Amino acid sequence: MIPKHWAEFVGFLVARDVTLYLQVLERHEEEFKARYEKVTGEQPQTLDGVGYQVVPDDAKYGNSSSVVFTACDSELFIVHCYSIASEFRGRVKKLTQEHTNQWAVYSNRLTWRLLESGFVLGIKQDLGRVRREISEDALESFDKGVERGRE
Repeated sequence: MIPKHWAEFVGFLVARDVTLYLQVLERHEEEFKARYEKVTGEQPQTLDGVGYQVVPDDAKYGNSSSVVFTACDSELFIVHCYSIASEFRGRVKKLTQEHTNQWAVYSNRLTWRLLESGFVLGIKQDLGRVRREISEDALESFDKGVERGRE
């Protein structure tokens, strides 16, 4: 993955009020909480299903996650969404319900990489916190992504 493309994508997401969701099987909950705290420095929070949700072990095959954000079709190419999702073995899908410009990337690997990059589960992301995780040589690309996200 090209670091400047990653930085631009991350900047775009943080400016678009991205929401990170995780569904965790009951048997993985304690492991998940410990990993989350190690990565983010805080306990995972959940409010009305936004953030993480514990599901019965027999409800699904494994843990799952999604990164949900608003974008028009052309913006997905501009901020390298498809190539980055592919790097993380993710799937990009347009949400077709009432939010016609809502997109989701389904990838546990991508979600954890975003958490490692200063994001938290749920709705509110701290731009300053995320920006501090960007390497000095990629800050210009990150700021470019933020500007695109604010458009």
